[in-house]
Amino acid sequence: MKKQNGTFVGIQISTPFLAVNYDTQKYFEISNDEVIQAISFDGNTYIYDPTIIKSMDKNPNCIIDQIYGRVDEPVCRNTLYTVKTIAWKELHKPNTWFFIANVPSKAAIICEGRRQEIKSNHPYYRKMYIKLHRI
Repeated sequence: MKKQNGTFVGIQISTPFLAVNYDTQKYFEISNDEVIQAISFDGNTYIYDPTIIKSMDKNPNCIIDQIYGRVDEPVCRNTLYTVKTIAWKELHKPNTWFFIANVPSKAAIICEGRRQEIKSNHPYYRKMYIKLHRI
């Protein structure tokens, strides 16, 4: 959420990965160490102990409650971030990026000689998936 003059409010997180299936009301959180220790098939498919899966009703999580509007007032600890230029963060899934900008912004993706423009009309944040092809 943007506050003013390039200052954004972010939720402080305790683990780097949070996966949510809102349809089944289940979620899990994992650390970097747990990712490293997991059995991986192709770098994108991992096997974890099924006991890490939690129920949203039986195991409340402030981030999930806040994102899905399950609470009237924010309950998570917040952090303020100042953004002066576009900030990019590569996500775990290949070719998936998250960016936050202080003003509406445009970006160009060039792949195999073709250019594709994307535009964020709002000065907030956006997640995007870029499909790249090998040359």
